[in-house]
Amino acid sequence: WVAEGAYNIFDNKLGAGDDKWCCDPAPQSIAVQFDRPYVLTHFTLSSANDVPERDPTEWYIEGSNNGTAWTPIYSWTNGISPFSQRLEVLEFTGNGGDFAAPPSYSWFRYRVQANGDALLQIGELELFGTPVQVIKSFTADKPLIFTGEPFTLSWELETGTTAASIAGIGNVLPFTTNGIGSVAVNPGPAATTTYTLSATHPLSSATQNTTVTVTNQPIIRSFTAT
Repeated sequence: WVAEGAYNIFDNKLGAGDDKWCCDPAPQSIAVQFDRPYVLTHFTLSSANDVPERDPTEWYIEGSNNGTAWTPIYSWTNGISPFSQRLEVLEFTGNGGDFAAPPSYSWFRYRVQANGDALLQIGELELFGTPVQVIKSFTADKPLIFTGEPFTLSWELETGTTAASIAGIGNVLPFTTNGIGSVAVNPGPAATTTYTLSATHPLSSATQNTTVTVTNQPIIRSFTAT
């Protein structure tokens, strides 16, 4: 974080000295690994304080899931700096704005291939995205039932999930289409039961619980006013 080092682009500060990354000329790159895969929705890139010739003129934002094989997400290749002033913050949006919505990645890399000076500089890089959520929902249509009363468990999984099972029921991937599935439990349990859905995606795994409570008391299924 000192001596105008590379990690200064992640310090949430924009200014001179150790608020920027200044180094030898391109090619240069810096990569960061996150705690889980994310779909990049947008990012910001900021110019530093020194002469514009140090700005990148050919650069890329890339994604990876192993830190070795990289896929371009955004490319700037017109040979000029994207900045019109010093300490300028530019936002680049995904989902068809400045770049197409990418797959999810756990690694991201900023790679510079060209600039116009004996030194390269950049002020700040901010990455924004949504995490891969393997299990998006897991519910019972009747969370309160009488002993043995049938009910349905429903779920939504991240597209590309390779395995899914519910403890006590078994593999439910065959009952899942485009990430959405359901299974009827008939008869229902004789006692209050917590069901656990476990799912595996190539990039992550998750579990989620839903509880069906068994009662011998009257159940109000609906209550409306006219």
